[in-house]
Amino acid sequence: MLLCILVILGATWYGIWALLHREAGVLIVISRPPGAEVILNRRPTNLLTPAFLSNLPADSFIVTLRREGHRPVPFIQHVVIQANETTRTVFFMSPITKYDTRELPEVLSAYSDWDWRIVHIECEPANATVRIDEREVHVRPPLTLLLEGGSHDIELIWPDGRRATGTVLLRPGQASQTVRLKPE
Repeated sequence: MLLCILVILGATWYGIWALLHREAGVLIVISRPPGAEVILNRRPTNLLTPAFLSNLPADSFIVTLRREGHRPVPFIQHVVIQANETTRTVFFMSPITKYDTRELPEVLSAYSDWDWRIVHIECEPANATVRIDEREVHVRPPLTLLLEGGSHDIELIWPDGRRATGTVLLRPGQASQTVRLKPE
């Protein structure tokens, strides 16, 4: 009986600690050729590769891609998101031949409580390094990001040292937003 009480108290303490110390990481999904839709845990994200998924809970996920007339190789990838780390996945999109009858990845309906919003970042010239909320994104613009709702600081740094900054405010019900920046 005492052991059961200790286990329950330990689980409760861990649940409260995990809630207060939400651990999250970043997932970058790349495809060759680009432009495939990212499917996360069999749910569409409405993001096209190259994609940056920010503030994902530290957990394991199933990632695949979907593009008309193509099959992802590998078919699916199991990724583990570590707290405060960036994980990359790379897919190759193979054209589907006429006699290829293999199944494509299963896709369920979209999340109804998805708290992330799509942000498109464009810049001129296009060879800038991107930092979101002081964290470097290891994909060059133009790119599509999936960011949690709220305010995010965007900084672009060009190889010659020029910079551009901006803030994007992502509100509930807002489907996507495009940010275009030029050096100052």
